[in-house]
Amino acid sequence: MRTFYLFFCLIIGISGYAQKMNKLGKIVIDELPKAPDYWVIKNGLNYRMVYKDTINLEGNVFYKLPNAIIASEETADDRPDKINYYDTTGRLIVSVISPRIINLKISEKGNYAAFYNQKNIIQINLHNFSLDTLFGSYSFAFTNDEKLVYYDSEERVVVYDNQVYSFEDFPIMFLDFNSTILVFTSEKILKLTGSGFIPVREFHGSFYDAMIINHILYFVDKSVKRNDITYRLYKTTDLVNYSIVEISDYE
Repeated sequence: MRTFYLFFCLIIGISGYAQKMNKLGKIVIDELPKAPDYWVIKNGLNYRMVYKDTINLEGNVFYKLPNAIIASEETADDRPDKINYYDTTGRLIVSVISPRIINLKISEKGNYAAFYNQKNIIQINLHNFSLDTLFGSYSFAFTNDEKLVYYDSEERVVVYDNQVYSFEDFPIMFLDFNSTILVFTSEKILKLTGSGFIPVREFHGSFYDAMIINHILYFVDKSVKRNDITYRLYKTTDLVNYSIVEISDYE
């Protein structure tokens, strides 16, 4: 029997002063810099982190949960990914391993996690650590009410709340926008209705990035003409009225 292992991640609340694009066209938040709580020390192939000057953790990626700390060792070679789960005092509770943990997400209230292991989506109940193996892809997300929406690339369907919806294009991103499930493809934004997904917006070029901040949807489309690249940052509160926040041209 193949055994799958789990991993946790922290969704960090965002509080910023202004939304803008960086030089690569990604949405960023203009905010005051914060001093890090930890630093990473490498010794050969091994890593450790020192958190708040006194707590030593094994790993090279740090996650702070409400009642725990995760220090993961995420590798780029053939070694498996290793996750160490600590309590807030730095006491190791459990170590877990997976061949790969890709696109790990945790639900808003921290009750569930999910990741792609190069073959399936593994969904974990973080209370009893039971696992569900789902036939999907690396395209998935948790909704605000902690339900999983994901794309099964073999069957070409989106699965959500025990319902299946035909979907030929590959979803680049899912977002729960004020209780409306949105899917972003390279060409358009679609929303989920009782009859399936319907388009609400086409891009000038192609989809590049999206983020929800303070109940406002921000998204970027990218247009390429000869050697010139144009990024357009839009925002909307109702999926009907859109305004341009910023346009950036790069040669």
